[in-house]
Amino acid sequence: MKVRLLALTLTGAALLAAQPAHAAPMQTTALAQSLLDDVALPAQKRLVEATQTLAQRMTDVCATPDAEHLAAAQSAWRSADQIWRGMETLRIGPNRQQDALRQFEPWPLDEAVLAQNIQRTPADPDSPQAVYESALLPAGGNGLPALEYLLFSGRFKTAPALSKPQQCQFGRWVANGMARRAQTLALEWNTLRTGFGYNATLQTPYLIEALGNAVAGIKELGQRQLAQGHTDPVQADLRGWRSGSGKANLEAGLNSIENTLLGAPSGLGFDDLLASRGDVSTGPQLQEKIINVRLALAALPVGFEQQPGQWRGEMFSVQARLDELADFLRGPFVDALGFPFKTAQ
Repeated sequence: MKVRLLALTLTGAALLAAQPAHAAPMQTTALAQSLLDDVALPAQKRLVEATQTLAQRMTDVCATPDAEHLAAAQSAWRSADQIWRGMETLRIGPNRQQDALRQFEPWPLDEAVLAQNIQRTPADPDSPQAVYESALLPAGGNGLPALEYLLFSGRFKTAPALSKPQQCQFGRWVANGMARRAQTLALEWNTLRTGFGYNATLQTPYLIEALGNAVAGIKELGQRQLAQGHTDPVQADLRGWRSGSGKANLEAGLNSIENTLLGAPSGLGFDDLLASRGDVSTGPQLQEKIINVRLALAALPVGFEQQPGQWRGEMFSVQARLDELADFLRGPFVDALGFPFKTAQ
């Protein structure tokens, strides 16, 4: 169970005291169902709502490309982007499908591919056929990165690229496609939840996958949001630099990883499973690792991706804490659980 932090300086003793007591070892069935009911399904519902709002705001700004409607579209993009960031980081359940990843997050953006995709814009971007075909667009010029370019690029004088009718209609086309795909993903998640009730053999593989993808998600945060491996990072190395959403992306990814490992506030987490077996130390150690990441992240300013060289030390600090978290998960944490460990594909 996640312990909501009133301050990042909670002591390990306080975290230990917050652990719930269990009269008997908890079953993995309860954990798998809680992660679905309290974490995955609510997040998917939020994604459906956010992408529907984004599609409507794109329609509005195309009809009236002024500052007010642009701001509303940008706000809707940020909301959808942050929800997807949290879901995309873990890639569990239906969200691990490569075609879904390509439709929402074909990163990095390739402006040449984007220009070609814009030329493919149908006359009616709202038609069922057009919405279906939006998912087939070549990667590199689709999804959230393409909309970020249209909404936040500074190359155009008014409402960025949206002052150009074809580019704006392309934005509507992409947004409509994502809204539709979010609905189908929600149906797939509900089917998975129903299947859990009939086939218990699905549950342990789901938990193993969640652990492996948590580690992969941590690694991806370092690579995409902090340019890990780049000695002299530039803006293009960092996802979300056009919208200035780099820090928010890190927070959304970390929140998702924490929710999966420790559960929602009202749900169960892997730490509860350990505590029910009498292990009252590994869960608090995990919480401490997460707190250390948040402490390092607190020193990283909003907009750091605009001048990454200036904040390289702070970026490196967050990278180091993320690496420590990943090492703990694939080492002591997995050993304590007794689960096999499977990395993401």
